[in-house]
Order: sequence, then structure tokens, then C-alpha cells
Amino acid sequence: WVISFKYIQCFQNLMKKTVHPHLLKEYNSRWFLFGYVQQEDGTWEIVNFALDRIVYNGSANDIMVHVDIPFKKTPMDFYANYFKDIVGVTRFDEEKLEQITIRTVDFKVHHLLRTKPIHSSQTETIPFDQEKGFGEFSICVIPNLELQARLLGYGKGLYVLGNTPFRQRMQDVISQLSELYK
Repeated sequence: WVISFKYIQCFQNLMKKTVHPHLLKEYNSRWFLFGYVQQEDGTWEIVNFALDRIVYNGSANDIMVHVDIPFKKTPMDFYANYFKDIVGVTRFDEEKLEQITIRTVDFKVHHLLRTKPIHSSQTETIPFDQEKGFGEFSICVIPNLELQARLLGYGKGLYVLGNTPFRQRMQDVISQLSELYK
């Protein structure tokens, strides 16, 4: 069934959305609804909605079910392919797949990454060497905010190597954070 609801985007703009729902997915203790939404130009786009931003005040009009609108299904294996190259739930089609090298400089962080990989593509390329004081992992993903937040969560225990757009983004965020702590 097709549903309509009021949604607060980024906690500021209230809008009404009509969605052909396909999937509920949890990431980082938050639930997301994925489904087709028809754009103004008539094209269809898969969109995700954080459930905690859907407005529901107990009224029957808050969430409407449309049995009269034909349901639009996703192609077979769409979501398996949608999630395979990302960390989390956000995918930007303009972003490209990147090979990202992560250098760990803390044994505990290295061990944690080894036992709790960031992504299914992750491989340990250099085991942690106590004498050298580092180890390395490689992942091949489409960078997004969830990956950035996950890596920043390890603090000074790791950093991104190479000359990649994602490394530059990480440097920019860290510079901005540094300014806040001055």
C-alpha cells in the first residue's frame, strides 16, 4: 500500500510525503523507512525517512493509506545493491566508489576494527606492528556522513591515508573541529 505522512526534514521544514514503502532498516539505533517517491519532474527516486521525523499526533489524518494508488515495486535485489557499497543508510549517487586506506596508530583501535569491521569490503592490509606503531585496513565504499562519523568516533586512534576526496573531507572536518576547541 501507498502511504502519506507529514515529515520534518532536518527538523525545520514540515512537508507532506507520499511514499511507496519497501523497507524498514535500523542503523545506529535509529529506524529508517525506504521507498519510492515521485519527484516533481515525474521521475521516481528511492528516498529514506527517519521514523522519528514522521509527525504522528494520534490523528487518523497523520498517516494515510492509499489503497486506490497502484504500488510501485523496486527491482529485484535493489536494496542488496543499494547498501553493498556504503556504511549506514545514506547514499549519494554523485559520489564515486573509493578505495580508502585507514591507518591505525593505537593497538586497541586496530583490534576493534579487526573484530568489528566498518564495512564488508574491509581487509587488514598491514597487521598492527608494535615497533612501528601502526597497522592498516582497506575498504572500498562510497563515502558518506555515516562513514565519516564512524571514523571520527575513533578519535586519534586512526587516520585516513592517501590523496583522496574523502581524506580531504576528513581533513576539512577536523580543521573545523579544531577551530571550535581553540
